[in-house]
Amino acid sequence: MNFWLMGLFVLLIHDFSDIFLIVPRVMRDGRETKHMKKIMIIVDYIGGIAWVGCRILLLSGCCIYSGINLLSQFTFRPDKFNLEIVSLVYFPIFFMTFMLSALQIVQLYWTYFIARSFVGSNISEKI
Repeated sequence: MNFWLMGLFVLLIHDFSDIFLIVPRVMRDGRETKHMKKIMIIVDYIGGIAWVGCRILLLSGCCIYSGINLLSQFTFRPDKFNLEIVSLVYFPIFFMTFMLSALQIVQLYWTYFIARSFVGSNISEKI
């Protein structure tokens, strides 16, 4: 498990989804026209899809799954690996998987509030 690669991947998926959450706020603070409202709604949809796709699906599907899979192999099939390596990397992998799981819980919490604001802004007439 390459920690640098995992860290860069988490950084990349977070920054990508943040772009589509910041753009509507910048557009909202600018001039409001009919076309801008339509563009803001489209960017809101893209932002919601990017948020769920990157922060929820990719983080859990790639990072957390890899850590849990490697930990289960180290725990239940240690004979496949060199015991010195297992004893050396077991705690860092456990800690990183735990922290990524905690991050996932926080992001699920944020997703609830982002979905509430998304529904509220797209259902009401006032954006």
